[in-house]
Amino acid sequence: MGRVIAVGEGGRPQAPVRDDRFGDVLGLVVARNLLGRPLLTPQCRDFDHADEIRRALYRSAKYYCSCGHSSCTRRYRNYPAGGQPGGCPHGGQRISARADVVKDADGRYYVQVTFRDKTAAMQAIVDKYGPDPDNWPYNPWARRIRKDD
Repeated sequence: MGRVIAVGEGGRPQAPVRDDRFGDVLGLVVARNLLGRPLLTPQCRDFDHADEIRRALYRSAKYYCSCGHSSCTRRYRNYPAGGQPGGCPHGGQRISARADVVKDADGRYYVQVTFRDKTAAMQAIVDKYGPDPDNWPYNPWARRIRKDD
């Protein structure tokens, strides 16, 4: 199933819902230099609760920039374009998240999450594969062609 986009007045699609529930957690991760380390959340009630926490962590990281400007992540890219440095012009740090629901031997659910610096990750890709996104192993802006079975 594809993404479901809410339709507003006049049939126009709405912007995705911003979710900053874990913004304070991201601030602590950056302040304590825990980027790149796998972290485990406290025990979750059930799988649905763990999945909701996983999604909220991802959405919070998507819109997080330590500069505090609410639209920073929408206005400025994470990679250098046209000789200009990429990232936040205010000196903020952006974070990406990789979160998975995990289950221990006793059947308890947790969320294991790893946060990374977005700008440093994109710069590493540019350094390794060059500035042309067509040469990258994954191009997030490439147009996908669906095969009809």
